[in-house]
Amino acid sequence: MFDLGVRKDWENSPEAFVAGIKDSGGCISVDKDVATLLRERGQDLGEIGAIIWSHWHFDHAGDPQTFPTATDLIVGPGFKANIMPGFRALYEKVCVGNKGEDAQSTFFEVMLLEEGFGRGQPWHGRSRWSHPDYVRKSAHRKTLFDIMTGFIPIENVKFDKRLTHVEQRPAGVTLTFSDGTTAEAAILAGADGIRSTTREHILKDLYPSQVAPVYAGAYCYRAVIPMPEAYEILGDLTDVAKLYFGPKRGVASIVRQEFNYLLCVADSDEGWKLKDAVTERTTHEAMMADFEDPGIDESFRKLLQRAKPVKWGLFHHLHTATYFRDRVVLIQWVSYPPETSQGD
Repeated sequence: MFDLGVRKDWENSPEAFVAGIKDSGGCISVDKDVATLLRERGQDLGEIGAIIWSHWHFDHAGDPQTFPTATDLIVGPGFKANIMPGFRALYEKVCVGNKGEDAQSTFFEVMLLEEGFGRGQPWHGRSRWSHPDYVRKSAHRKTLFDIMTGFIPIENVKFDKRLTHVEQRPAGVTLTFSDGTTAEAAILAGADGIRSTTREHILKDLYPSQVAPVYAGAYCYRAVIPMPEAYEILGDLTDVAKLYFGPKRGVASIVRQEFNYLLCVADSDEGWKLKDAVTERTTHEAMMADFEDPGIDESFRKLLQRAKPVKWGLFHHLHTATYFRDRVVLIQWVSYPPETSQGD
């Protein structure tokens, strides 16, 4: 396919272009895009192997998203240099990983909570979870969202919304939010956390026992501190993402622009008493008492001093019979302490 003409929703073009058209007093009207015209004439879009842009002016580029994702987009010399970078290049500018060439493929290095961190053990230096095809990188969620939303028309991006109800109809899905607003969609792909309205909609009729999150028998304290403070406490142990293990205790640490860490405590499966909350405020003294064992390296108590006295319960979904129901699909992710890896 050679060029796609003007896109039907031309007002979703770059803001500078749209403003130029409107400020000039002009107007653009497109009744049907190229993909629609082809379908109306019996053309299977899946049979079109590629779209070739002669150049990237608006009246040639059209909207390639109206074609199947398998369709190639072929561009000429200079396109990447002038139009890119895309998402990956922007992400690489803001992400942070492990220090040292030999640690780039390390997911976590495992050490001990005890004094000395297990450095005298025969396995020390050989306790990394790694893979040659893996690269440890991470970024602040807000920074990442700023990049991602830069590729989407801003009117289609809404934050601070909490989904409360899903209604499916033959032609689409109606979403109701806690602020009373609604939205219409062709499909819903929900990644709305451990207490998920999407999950409830999918499972409640056939598998009601699988809707609610289950306490995993552990809670944690969390904190984010500047890297100089972390280095003063742990030194070069901050260079690589770590998991520290001890009797009924554990610590996880990663580096973004700052030092992020979780200090976890094993609990009984019935230990979480709050029915409708995943966090519980406690006292500073009670928090510190959770790590008072003299066998724990003093460094972790120094880190704990900088955490807020709030317990984050760890919850999971051990059983999920299905991840979809008609037009609604559950895409779970692990984004904050209440979700264990089994929530993914």
